[in-house]
Amino acid sequence: MGEDNVRRWPSSDVLMGAIGYGVVVATLYIMLFGNAFAFAGANDDAAYASGLASLAAILLCVVASLWGSDWLTRLGTRKLLWPSSCILMAAYGAAAWASSAGLASEALSLGLRLVSGAAVGLLMVVWSDYVANQTKATLSMSFVIAFATMGVGMVSVTFLDPFSERIALAAATLLSAVFYMTISQGIKPSRFVSRKESADTLHLNMRSSVSYAITGLVIGNAICLLSRTMPLSYALLTLGFGVLGSVVVSCVLVKLKRGSWLLLGPVERFTFPGLIALLLVAPYSSGAWGVVLAVLLLTMLFVRDLARIVNRALLATEFECQSCYLYARTALPFFIGIGGGFALGVIANAAVFPVAEVVCSIVMVVFLSVGITVMPYGADPLTMPLAQLPEAPSDENRIGQGLWRRACESVAREEGLTPRECDIFQILSHGRSANVIARELDISVYTVKSHMYNIYRKLDIETQQDLIDRVEDERMRIKREVEEPHVRL
Repeated sequence: MGEDNVRRWPSSDVLMGAIGYGVVVATLYIMLFGNAFAFAGANDDAAYASGLASLAAILLCVVASLWGSDWLTRLGTRKLLWPSSCILMAAYGAAAWASSAGLASEALSLGLRLVSGAAVGLLMVVWSDYVANQTKATLSMSFVIAFATMGVGMVSVTFLDPFSERIALAAATLLSAVFYMTISQGIKPSRFVSRKESADTLHLNMRSSVSYAITGLVIGNAICLLSRTMPLSYALLTLGFGVLGSVVVSCVLVKLKRGSWLLLGPVERFTFPGLIALLLVAPYSSGAWGVVLAVLLLTMLFVRDLARIVNRALLATEFECQSCYLYARTALPFFIGIGGGFALGVIANAAVFPVAEVVCSIVMVVFLSVGITVMPYGADPLTMPLAQLPEAPSDENRIGQGLWRRACESVAREEGLTPRECDIFQILSHGRSANVIARELDISVYTVKSHMYNIYRKLDIETQQDLIDRVEDERMRIKREVEEPHVRL
């Protein structure tokens, strides 16, 4: 990933996949925070309850996908494409018909949100195959286009009347399904990998989960507070501009940082100061300035969200795992965070004391501070830069990389390396130089060399080749342990 990825014009498959995926993600946010299923005369409390109902349905789908990933993988997630798309289009059609026929009610709105939430949850599972089958050459470009589509979609629907909005969303759902059917012909089937194998290979810990949950928490809270100060359509418009802002920032940073910004750890550190400043100032801003600050805040948050999705796709190119499991494992904390942030926003809006919004912002600052303290360091592959290979690895290489990473972790634990030393140790084991490590971790070369000195001292070695040999010995030991039971049989 780097400047070449940005310069290269996307192929038709990349373009269709990115637009289709962007439409589905835009549909998710429009359903949660828009008024596609809100009928005339509905109060804000009913809209909040309906939004939480949609989120609950999505969460149930994610949990079911996580625990039933083996069954879904054997079945083939793409078989869920048309049933879920038809259900979602039927929900939009029912909402349009009920509104025009004068049959709208809060109960109907709640029911439609539940059904559509489940349908969107299933569509996200279907599109997880697309996310997991990206190539490194098109990774950054695909998701920047997807987020641009998402932002344009959110902004566009705010200028439509309710009936036209529902018809447009139904048509967009159909278009994304057709696009998926077109690009799915190029998605090659891989050997079956069980949920347990995926979990062992990825070896994710709570670091990335904390990051995802906190990002979702602040997004949910910000949108909830926005919707209290302006109509739902304007809140969605602000959200759309925030997404488009993240696209602009991402393109600039890809040019400047040559792709290293896409790694979750550097993104956390880059966005942290801005998020803290905006959260502390936001409660005291109103009018046009309040809207500008809200757009800037959402821009920072969606840069983090874009990095989350890119890192998920990057893991799928590096390790052999179920796309369904990887999606559910990384999406669950994010949606839980959105629900928690939304609930906190509702509580703050309902509070009678005048400083409730200030207290809510301080709570967000505390959570972000915890995240930046805990998340960016350690051996979690979602938070630590992975040494990039020049070509997409084969299935055998992916398995070998999993053993190599386990060997690095084992040596690091045995020698008592610090979290930051672990980061540098793993990249050193792939033969990277101090300059490359400094660029990927966004730190100075002198800091890298200082850590390298400490690593060499703890391992009692003198050269980088000694370090690689040490990891290779540990990898062979682990491989023998894995293969021994099969040999006995």
